[in-house]
Amino acid sequence: MAGNRSIGFFGTSDLEISGDIGDAGKGFGLILNGASDRSLTVSGNNTYTGDTVSNGTILVIGTTGVIAAGSDVIINGPGELRGTGTILGQVISNAGQIAPGLSPGTLTAGALNFDNETRVFIELDIPTSDQLVVNNSVSLGNAGLDAILESDIPVGTE
Repeated sequence: MAGNRSIGFFGTSDLEISGDIGDAGKGFGLILNGASDRSLTVSGNNTYTGDTVSNGTILVIGTTGVIAAGSDVIINGPGELRGTGTILGQVISNAGQIAPGLSPGTLTAGALNFDNETRVFIELDIPTSDQLVVNNSVSLGNAGLDAILESDIPVGTE
């Protein structure tokens, strides 16, 4: 963690924070510990400067959600990152799951750093599909890609 303090989410139910989370530059972060079927959704323009760490819980970046450049998002398996918002910093995955979009949608990140146990899930459909947009460096580390077909997609031409 960039800072020595954090806000913990030890969820036994889902939670959405629609307001902005800030820390006045003090290095606060978010740590998510909870059941792997529980989620925390952040939808505000978040300016806290510590890291966001998911240790099993689903982190959802809402459509208007932004996590500041000073906060890396770290997904530790079996944690999962979903959503359509923007992470201005780096997304680091250690055996986590990344599922951009909300059927369908685009998740934007400043950079990616995945290990070989990371799984990326992309829904494919016509005319739109999930997208993972990266503005800087990408290190996939042999991460697996799972394509989820939402309808019959023709392959090739006759």
